[in-house]
Parts: sequence; structure tokens; C-alpha cells
Amino acid sequence: MQFYLLPKCRQEPHARVINKNSWFRQTNLAFHMPMGYFNCMRCRICSTEIVPNEVLRAVISPWIRELSNVKGRLTNLYTCSNCEGGFFSVVYSEEQMETLYRDYRGVQYTQIRNKWEKWYSLNYNQAHESESLVAKRKSVLEEFLELNGVNEVYSVLDVGGDLGQYIPLFYSNTRRYVIDYSDRKLVKGVDRVSSLDELQKVDLIIYAHVLEHVANPLGNLLDLLPRTRYLYVEVPFGVPNPSVLRKSRVTQMIALALSYWPKAWSQFSKPSAGRVQAAQILRQSEHLNFFTERTLMELAKVTSCELKVSTNRIPTPDGSVATVLQALFINKIGSTGHQYE
Repeated sequence: MQFYLLPKCRQEPHARVINKNSWFRQTNLAFHMPMGYFNCMRCRICSTEIVPNEVLRAVISPWIRELSNVKGRLTNLYTCSNCEGGFFSVVYSEEQMETLYRDYRGVQYTQIRNKWEKWYSLNYNQAHESESLVAKRKSVLEEFLELNGVNEVYSVLDVGGDLGQYIPLFYSNTRRYVIDYSDRKLVKGVDRVSSLDELQKVDLIIYAHVLEHVANPLGNLLDLLPRTRYLYVEVPFGVPNPSVLRKSRVTQMIALALSYWPKAWSQFSKPSAGRVQAAQILRQSEHLNFFTERTLMELAKVTSCELKVSTNRIPTPDGSVATVLQALFINKIGSTGHQYE
């Protein structure tokens, strides 16, 4: 069995094969790393042993607890002194992640989330699939790939790709695939696969707005890179800023109390839509990890990849914009040890 080290004296088992039921590479049991448990730890993003720069206190969003049956309520946000990334101390189990994403933004998801966050309406939910939003976000991806010389693509896989609506066409005979928890009908010309093993290798893998959700970012990249020459990663930009209130145990206890009453919680809940949380009460929902350019540079160093990275702005369902990091990991060495020209 493979292990990914977290605290010095604690290990987290994970799956080795990414498929439609485990591409989030999650743990068997969700756990919490309590304060005082260690003096140093391993960054969950870059795997470097660190003393965290900052410890911010947070609560797990009540809609996540209800929807995915998460028993824990308290969590901490750590920032890494090496890669400048951030990560919450609680990760969700494989079963909890499957419950959360198999009918993502479906009826049950929307009902439960709206119960706790009134702004998350049916209209807001449907805005994720508006033609204008999809077209703009797709063009942002296409322009970045073209700028960095990714043109000759005859096979592409979108991991966590929803309906496949963001996959560029490239050529008329380009083969396009999706791995995703859900079984929703894909857009025309896209085929569903359940495992990376079904494809062996593709020219390009798209991993957009997934890395912030997973328990083991580095492990996921190490699984994907041997399957492709180009790995496109897109993540929200930035780490929540420290403040006196965010470090306070009192603030955390107030937030915990509010999280038992939907009306009270909803008063302090506003859409972040991929933006770094501005509220002084930090909440852990779907995003477990946070990134800066330095974070992606460290991941490229660990994975021995050439990296092209930039920031950009994309439209959000609330009619605003969010800043994202676009990264291209260029794999010089194939899975067989063959060096790409």
C-alpha cells in the first residue's frame, strides 16, 4: 500500500489509480489535525516538511456537513512557508466526496445548499452552464494553450470535466474524453471513460478547477503526468489573508454556533465564486487547497516539469469575475522513460 505523509507521526492511505470514482484521490476516513499535535508537518500541496506560517481557524460549512454526512465541525487553515500555498486541516473521505460530486449542482445539492446559503438559488446554479460563461472560459483556456504552443493535439482528456463543454476542438479528428463523478449526458463529440488505464496516453490532459478540491494535489499530478506531455491546470488564485479575527478561537466558536441555524448562517454567507474569501469567518466548503504562482512553481520542481504560468480573469456565475492561475506542466519524460523532443 502506498502512503502520503502528512504529520510526522501520522500517515494517510490513498488510492493509486484515478478513475471516475476515485480521481479525487481521497483518504479512507476524513480526519482533523488538531492544534498542538505537532511542531512541524508536511505541506499537503508540495510535501515539504514545514512549520506553518499562519494558522487560521475556520468551521466546516453546515451544508457540506449535511449533504456529505461530515461529522467534524472545526478546521484550521495552514499556509506553507515553502510553496506559499494554503490548505485546510480536514479532508473528506472517498465516500463523502462521491456523495458531494456524483450529482454535482443537482436537485439535492441545490436544495441543501440553498437551505444554508440563500444566495445559492436555482438561477445562480444554472448560470454555471450559460452559453456566454462557458464560451468565455473556454476561450481563456484556448488562448493560453495557443500562446504556449500547444497546437498539435489529437487526443485530450478533461479530468473532472463535467460535460466536456470546455474542451477545445483542435482538429476535426481530435479525440476528446472526460472522467467525472457524474453520469450526466456529455456534449456532442466527447466520450466518457472511467479510468486513465482505458486511454494509456493522450496529448493533453485538462485539470481545471479540480486541484483545489483534492486531498493530495501532488499525488494527483504524479498520477496524471506520465499519461501526457501537456497537463493544463487552472485554479483560483490566492490564499485567505490572516487577521486577528481569523486567528481567534472566539471567532471560531461564534461561527460554530451560527452553523447550527440556517437563517443565522445565511446572514454571514456570501458567494465567493472562486474568489478568495473576504469574510472574517472562514468556512471550509469544497475548496481544500489554495494556490499562488510560487505554489505551482514548487509543484513543477517536484515533478521535474517545465512550467508556463500566468494569471487571468474569468467570468463567474454571480456576474462578476475571478482571478485564476493558468499553468501548463510540460512533461519532458514519458512514462516509459522516453524523452520528448
